[in-house]
Amino acid sequence: MNGVETLTLYDGFSRLNKNFDPVDHFQELTGAVSAVYVKDKDEYIRITSSLKNENDERILLDKIDANTETYKNIEKKEKFIGLEKIAGKDYMSVYSPIIKNDEIIGVLYIGYDFTKGLETLKNKLKEVVIGDTGYIYILDNKGKLLLHKSLEGKNISKLKDADNKFFIQNILKKQNGVIHYEYEEKGKVATKTAAFAYYKKWNWIIVAGSYQDEFLEISSQVQKVFVIATIILTLILLGVIFVLINKIISNPIEKFQNGLLDFFSYLNKSKDNVEKINVTSNDEIGRMANIVNENIEDIKKHITEDNNLI
Repeated sequence: MNGVETLTLYDGFSRLNKNFDPVDHFQELTGAVSAVYVKDKDEYIRITSSLKNENDERILLDKIDANTETYKNIEKKEKFIGLEKIAGKDYMSVYSPIIKNDEIIGVLYIGYDFTKGLETLKNKLKEVVIGDTGYIYILDNKGKLLLHKSLEGKNISKLKDADNKFFIQNILKKQNGVIHYEYEEKGKVATKTAAFAYYKKWNWIIVAGSYQDEFLEISSQVQKVFVIATIILTLILLGVIFVLINKIISNPIEKFQNGLLDFFSYLNKSKDNVEKINVTSNDEIGRMANIVNENIEDIKKHITEDNNLI
């Protein structure tokens, strides 16, 4: 394929290698992109795809990085759901291993363009103010800022505090917890508090931090109360963010993907029945689910009519 030798994968009698009809039809049906990877020794190679790059060219023959959680989950015969940036867009991606005779033969990929939704979520998080000047920022596990008021996209893993310690590396190592550190800004040194938690599904370390003296101005006893209260409130805030991310985004997408896989199994006659996708939200995911549900009803009706004729 394109001068590169790959193993051939079939869906029944249909050859999937460079067969774009199924993935294009799926995109027309649901609005989501899809792709199929074939397993070749220890590699997973994309052999068909509706994903296109900035030049409107199909993305083919790339491989799943063996060092990623995606690859590790697939090797364990488990799905992977997470955020990915592909061709300049943010996708909520789902990778499901294709298993035959208890062996992995390929991977089914489904991607939902989440660029606008993610931008909305980021803007909401940027509006959160902790104390007078504190804010939320998000790191990946390498120290790259995925969300920040002014430094988004930069890697700050080498950033040091006023004591010449790599406090960001401390956050990356712990992933969950609270730290206090001295920070110099505009020639002044002051104590900062940062509470942080790891959101594994998206590989996010969400950090909420602020200067301590913005809260502490009375007695030492009151200071202690404020420090504890600040940490507790920050952790509660992080917890609320996690719940919202799960409820609004991750859970509906997982339900949608599971429903699609059941639908595919029904079409391939490996299941006798299929249930509608139980997603009731009014966003793009909900609308996609409604479209698929309408097609489920139509196809079930036609299959029943065909069976009655036989």
